[in-house]
Amino acid sequence: MQDNGPGISSSHFSKIFDPFFTTKKTGEGTGLGLSISYGIVKEHEGRLWVESPPNEGACFYVEIPVRMDETAAMRTAIEVALDADVIPQRVLVVDDEEEIAGYLHSALVRRGHHVDTANEGESAWRHIVNNRYDMILTDLKMPGMTGFWLFERIRR
Repeated sequence: MQDNGPGISSSHFSKIFDPFFTTKKTGEGTGLGLSISYGIVKEHEGRLWVESPPNEGACFYVEIPVRMDETAAMRTAIEVALDADVIPQRVLVVDDEEEIAGYLHSALVRRGHHVDTANEGESAWRHIVNNRYDMILTDLKMPGMTGFWLFERIRR
């Protein structure tokens, strides 16, 4: 994928695939897109990298092998077996971005967890008051009640 924007500073190359890394203003992105893409490509034994000459845009490259070798196939089977041993937990996912909340919900349900979702802090608080959760995953930068505020309210 290629664009013709300002490009990516070479000082960011080592961080752009880290979860939640973003150079955007609050509310303009989550910093998860490249991290999730990187994870998917790695799951397929592939590579993802970027080239970005100054002021010439950025070009992301994805390379995925056509077939996995036996070792990779065996490792995948072992990972699946390990996932089957997960002890189901009650989880609340809180995120104002529906795509992210949906992705986390689906991923956790596939692993056997019982998941509720809330798209803003007040709704999350109502869930917390009425249910007992083993784990709460919350976006920290939400409009209205932020994840930080929700965390402080839970601590009290």
